[in-house]
Order: sequence, then structure tokens, then C-alpha cells
Amino acid sequence: MPRSSLLAHILQGIFADRQSKLQEVPAGQGSASSGSAPVPEKREGLQRRWAGSPWRTAGTRARGTWGAGGGGQARDSDSPLHPQEQVHRSTRSSPPVHRTREAGGEAVNDILGFYSNCAIAWVVTVATDIGINKYLLKLSPLQPEFRRGMLYAVNPVGVVAFVAASGLSIAMYFHALGDTFQPYSPVAAAVIAFVLTPLMAIITKGKYYLRRTDDGINEPLLDGDGNPSALTYDCHVCRQEFERPDMTACLTHDATVCSLCLSTDKTADHVLSPAPTT
Repeated sequence: MPRSSLLAHILQGIFADRQSKLQEVPAGQGSASSGSAPVPEKREGLQRRWAGSPWRTAGTRARGTWGAGGGGQARDSDSPLHPQEQVHRSTRSSPPVHRTREAGGEAVNDILGFYSNCAIAWVVTVATDIGINKYLLKLSPLQPEFRRGMLYAVNPVGVVAFVAASGLSIAMYFHALGDTFQPYSPVAAAVIAFVLTPLMAIITKGKYYLRRTDDGINEPLLDGDGNPSALTYDCHVCRQEFERPDMTACLTHDATVCSLCLSTDKTADHVLSPAPTT
């Protein structure tokens, strides 16, 4: 049956069912105003239309038995289903619907498991780099640095630790190492990241953290109290004013440039050379 016809029968059944409930007046009782209970012709027409629909055979279902709490007699097993009940059962109990739900749930679980292993590896790598490499081993710089030209494009300490931890834990999660190790993939991600982060810092001796130690500006980055300097400079690219910690020197134009313009410099014309100036 076309969808339009099915929808029309559903709406027709809902409307007719409500109309039939309004007609249920005990025998011998009339309306409060006239003392009789005439049935309007419009209601009789709806009743005949519903009785002749393919969803119901006339006389097979008593009034008030559509719902579980209708209060009417039990429904005959041979009587057709109400359109609402038909749609409800077809969408809740059909095998394709169940298979679709199960497949969707498995896909969501796989995605969340994949992401959780990556997230654990990344968080442990960053936390270990700060807690151990920076304060315990003194291999990571104490002051945070974010300006382009002052950093290497890739630091093998974090890259190797994160890739190894997340890759191995994901392989364990997808049963690449057997079913025994699959539940321990999050633990593997945390342990591998925790071990490899300081190990890589020791192997590289921390030389890939900073590309330069001097940003080319004579004014110190921090004031006498150890706070970022409040002195401002003008960026010669965007013509905006920025505070000292956000600026670096541009040796090409003998001026200063902000970190945002450095990040968007396609030709690296404003980026300082790798050789530090002291």
C-alpha cells in the first residue's frame, strides 16, 4: 500500500475512534437538552467509512477495545489491528529494526572506544611532560612557549609517545593482540604514554622543545616580579598593538610582529632563523 494511503487510513482511524467514543451514550438516555439521543448524520458517515476501510472488517471489534485500558471486552484474535497499533508493532518488533539498532549501537561503541584510547594517550602524554620532564628532569622549558619561530614544527617527545600509546591501545581494543588483552587497552594507553614521554625526552636531551631561546627583542619577556611584561609593541603587519609576550622580532623588516601574523605567514618571511641570537 502506498505511504500516502497508509497515512490517510491512520489519520482516518484515529479520528473515527475518537468520534466513536463520543457516541457512546447508554441506551435509554438522551441528551440533557432534548431528552433523546439522535446520532448525527456526519457521525454515521464517518462510522461507515471507518467500517469499510481495509484496516477493519465491520463488526469484528467492539467499541472501546483499541487501547489496553479501554475498558471494553477482549479483542478477537482474528480482528485487524488499529492503524496506530499496526505502525507501533511494525516499527518496534520487526527484525530489520532490531538489526539496525544493534548495528548502530555497536558502531557507537567502537567509535567511543577508539576515541577514549586516543584521549587517554594524549592526556597522559601532556601530564607526564609537565610533571616529569619539566619539573623533575628539567628537560622541558619552565616558561610556556607558543610563538612560531621559537618552536620546532615537530617534537618527537610528544609525537612518538602519543602515536605509540594510542596505536598499540587501539590495536588491543580491536582484538589485534587477542581477546585476552582487549579489556586492558585503556590501561595500555596510559602506561605506554607515561613511560615513553620521559624516555624520549632523555634520548633527545630535550633539544627539540625550543628552536630559539631569544626572540630578538631587547625588552625582557618578564618584569622584575616574574610577571609577563606589560610593555606594548605595534605589529608592522596588522598594525595592531600587542603586549610584549605576544611579539617577536622580524629581522627581515627590522620591526616586530605578533604571533597571529606569524602563524598566517605563508612564505615564512617574518619567521626568525633557527640560529639563536644572544
